[in-house]
Amino acid sequence: MPGIRVVECLREAIEIYGKPLAIRVDNGPEFLSRVFVNYCEVEDIEIKYIQPGKPSQNGYIERFNRTYREDVLDRHLFRDIEEVNYETQRFKKEYNHFHPHKSLGRSSPKEYLEKFSKGQAPLKHHFV
Repeated sequence: MPGIRVVECLREAIEIYGKPLAIRVDNGPEFLSRVFVNYCEVEDIEIKYIQPGKPSQNGYIERFNRTYREDVLDRHLFRDIEEVNYETQRFKKEYNHFHPHKSLGRSSPKEYLEKFSKGQAPLKHHFV
């Protein structure tokens, strides 16, 4: 994904969730691109690069990548890109609303948000 597309996605996320103080990324060319770095500087978002060859430093995304690979890529033989997009959108909805997450005490994000809104769960640092 080119840096400009990463910036577009980040803008969309900021519109929905608000601007983060920092963002943790790997050393891929999209995150080293001038357009991404400039955008983060202008928006006052600190870029926290993980060490090269240390994906464990970005455990949340690595776990997500594994789950996506197992639940989508390894389970389907796709005929075309539209089918990939359809299954990916279906997966995203399931994962972001109903899938239990270890980091949320085995609750789904929807369940966790309900607990949080009732004062029964703490705010997780990766939501801030």
